[in-house]
Amino acid sequence: MASMKDIFNLGLKVLKLNGFSKDQTVFDKFQLYLTIVATLVIDILILYNLKNVNVNIEEITVYCESAWCFIEMTAYLSMMLFNKDGFMSIIEMQKYFWNHADFGKPFAKTCSKTYKIFGVILKMFLAFTWITAVMVNIKSLMYGVLPYECWIPEGKSWLMIISIMQIYTTLYIAITAPFLIAIYAVSMIEISFQLELLNKAFSAMENLNDLKRCVNYHNFLYKYFVLVKNTFSFIHIVEYIKSIILLCMELLIFADKRQMFELRVKSMLFVIVIVIQLSFYCIPSSWAKSSSENSSYAVASSNLVLHPELTIRKNIIFVIKRSQKYFEVKAGEMFELDLNALVQQHKCKCENKGDLERLLIFNPEQCRLKSEVKWS
Repeated sequence: MASMKDIFNLGLKVLKLNGFSKDQTVFDKFQLYLTIVATLVIDILILYNLKNVNVNIEEITVYCESAWCFIEMTAYLSMMLFNKDGFMSIIEMQKYFWNHADFGKPFAKTCSKTYKIFGVILKMFLAFTWITAVMVNIKSLMYGVLPYECWIPEGKSWLMIISIMQIYTTLYIAITAPFLIAIYAVSMIEISFQLELLNKAFSAMENLNDLKRCVNYHNFLYKYFVLVKNTFSFIHIVEYIKSIILLCMELLIFADKRQMFELRVKSMLFVIVIVIQLSFYCIPSSWAKSSSENSSYAVASSNLVLHPELTIRKNIIFVIKRSQKYFEVKAGEMFELDLNALVQQHKCKCENKGDLERLLIFNPEQCRLKSEVKWS
């Protein structure tokens, strides 16, 4: 069975074949721009046709499903075109992410059941998306109708042109979009489990070198987390708006006992698919956040903090940890404190501000100083 890393790498290969790569050729750029133009045209035609729809929940829902499908496509293509640098940075960072000497390699041997189950669900979602896209297009070819209803000018030639555009964009996004979702989900899941391993390392710290090593990787995970989150932020907004609107409409149809049984079943299946798709964004992010929050407890339980014979450096870490008002272990913001409060609470003897900074953290640019200390 393919691992999460295999899914990630397969997604990158598929995106490269679809024109999205670091070294884009003229054909790659033409393919991307052609796809997004075709998708935008279909968006407009579907939305324009809404004025001819009868005012009933069934027809409005059908058109909303089609409209949001292509709006979602536009969001994915926009990210691929206009946020290329962020996505390429994710690809570059993940090379280090899976090959980290201290925290990455043991992960493959400690893969949990939850992780494997989520991977199976992700693969089933990929297969379901591809099968659905193929069936929709086969149906349109067999019966001579459009895959998605929209307004078209009079004439058979226009019908053929719009039909080709819809088939092309549907297949293109059916292949591309699920892998973009998979790359996000896999990245967040890996971050959460890497943080769990890192928390074990935090709790096992014996000396300051261990602390430095853990802090450095914690900062790396935070940067990776923020990069993934920011790169997919636009897609998140579109997904959440789409999910709220469509879930409400589909549930209204399902709850209406006057509707046909087939239509109610279709609505319920649509709800399940939306919830599963949304879970690929919400659940991995929640796992990563929860794992990050546990880092402070891991630090507090380490021998470095609980050892009875504490040096001044350990004392400062101890005081900050015990005063959550001034300190919180965060990825990328390892030491967040108010220096005035710290000096007043713990009478440490330092000759200047630089001494205190060196005692507090071993990567000074990561230290965020909220106020200046007046040295006597």
